[in-house]
Amino acid sequence: GPASNNGCPYQDRDGDGVLDKDDQCPDVPGTVANNGCPEVTIEIINQLNEYSKTILFDTGKSTIREESYAVLQNIVDIMKEYPTASFVIEGHTDSQGREATNQKLSDDRAASV
Repeated sequence: GPASNNGCPYQDRDGDGVLDKDDQCPDVPGTVANNGCPEVTIEIINQLNEYSKTILFDTGKSTIREESYAVLQNIVDIMKEYPTASFVIEGHTDSQGREATNQKLSDDRAASV
């Protein structure tokens, strides 16, 4: 092994081909291109987008309805699998009411997620 590691070989605990010393996710297999962390696939992105369509809010409020808790937990679980990924969270409203009020409500809904 290299002298910088006292003559011992560097480990690759997750077996992904990225040595632990260079691996940002040393316990989870990933790709070299993503510094040893898993890459978010198009299938996962599509799943997150489908989940997001089922998050419900109380009318005119930013509080999340209880029936959405399970899907939110599914989203959280997926996000935890990709600790170095960046995700965009948006909030939306319908077109009823004033634009400024709806913008604030959209922002508040995104923040509540």
